Amino acid sequence: MREMKNEVSGFLILIKFMKRKFIQRILKSLSQAILKKYQPLIIAVIGSTGKTSTKEAIYCVLKDNFQVGKNELNLNTEIGAPLTLILGKNAKRNIFLWLYNFLKAFFLIIFPYKKYPKIWILEMSEDRPGILTYLFNLTQPKIVVLSWIGEIPVHIANYPSLNAYKKEIISCCQKLKENDVLILNTDSFLFEEIKEKSSAKIITYGISKKADFSVTNYKLILNEEGEIEMHFRLETQDNFLPVKIKNIFSQVYLYPLLSAIVIGDYFNLNLLTITNALENYEVPKGRPHLIEGKNGSLIFNDSYNANPDSTLAALNSFQEVFEVLKEKKNLKRKILVLGDMLELGEYSSIAHQKIGEETAKIGDYFFSVGKEMKLAGEIFSQQKGEDKVFFFEDSSSCAKATEEFIQAGDFVLAKGSRGMHLEIVTQKIMAHPEQAKELLTFDITS
Repeated sequence: MREMKNEVSGFLILIKFMKRKFIQRILKSLSQAILKKYQPLIIAVIGSTGKTSTKEAIYCVLKDNFQVGKNELNLNTEIGAPLTLILGKNAKRNIFLWLYNFLKAFFLIIFPYKKYPKIWILEMSEDRPGILTYLFNLTQPKIVVLSWIGEIPVHIANYPSLNAYKKEIISCCQKLKENDVLILNTDSFLFEEIKEKSSAKIITYGISKKADFSVTNYKLILNEEGEIEMHFRLETQDNFLPVKIKNIFSQVYLYPLLSAIVIGDYFNLNLLTITNALENYEVPKGRPHLIEGKNGSLIFNDSYNANPDSTLAALNSFQEVFEVLKEKKNLKRKILVLGDMLELGEYSSIAHQKIGEETAKIGDYFFSVGKEMKLAGEIFSQQKGEDKVFFFEDSSSCAKATEEFIQAGDFVLAKGSRGMHLEIVTQKIMAHPEQAKELLTFDITS
């Protein structure tokens, strides 16, 4: 009986795979025809962290001056990106929406559509081997922006080795020709190797290393309206400009902002126009936001996803915001709610160990969610005491305990991989749960 069930299950998986491949081939043909007809400029955003934030920042700079489009949510795979190019909708399993998408594509091919984007900003996935190469071959981008790649990249468990991951990233960058543009983060892993092997025009941005576009004098302040402002000095090879941006309070967002400034400059927008446009930049849902919590608490919600680099950045930003707000908000206890960082493969233990060491420097209490994060919790326990750490198998059980634990003056960080659903914790302890759809991300599929 069990063997029969396994055979049926395997057959259904095969059918699902075949359907996906069939749809993929149709979308590829349709999107190729549309690209050939409209000849848009493709800006590809690649990297293991910060792709969505970078894409949104670039779009924010260009949208008022150019006819520009972008992929929504995480429609960044071999299905999602072509679906974007045909101006389709995320149909999932809805056969009528798929029919609509195909008819829409045929319409674009047959009839001229004046509002079709002249510039596409496409975030491209590297979740699995081959996806990035597939998307590069399909779209043939002329401008590529590398956001961030850490020494332990996201999704590394899906690759045979770190070298295989590196090889695909570098190989795609090598596809660019001399007249194409490669915009590189000087602080990112692989920067030197990619720069050396690419024949494209290189423009650099960064914080800790010398770059064509760089940042100095970064700080967070509380303005007269009680809002957090990010202040920094933007420096180029022949100019500088003081910049102030409200309600962005994580240093990691300097990278998306800088890459957007580089793109704006490339399209001959002046720096003042670019920085003014970035005043309207909004951090995507699920990324760092401050949310009013129950019982007079305050939540630093960064629940959308997590990897070693983004979690370390979240911890540092959490501490930085605490220092800025502690007097105004009367903040006292720092509570860390961290879920597993998934898809790290053989690097998982060392990554979670490092997070444990950092949490002990910052937090007062630690709510550990999942099997992998348990190692970090144990390290925290050794440093702070067993009564300061709590272990949970999943976010639902953690949410109930957190709701009972928090009190006035608590500052709570929620951070974990997408598969851990830390947004469940955030929603449970929000003072106004009806705002969850506006601030949190629950159903993201491609």
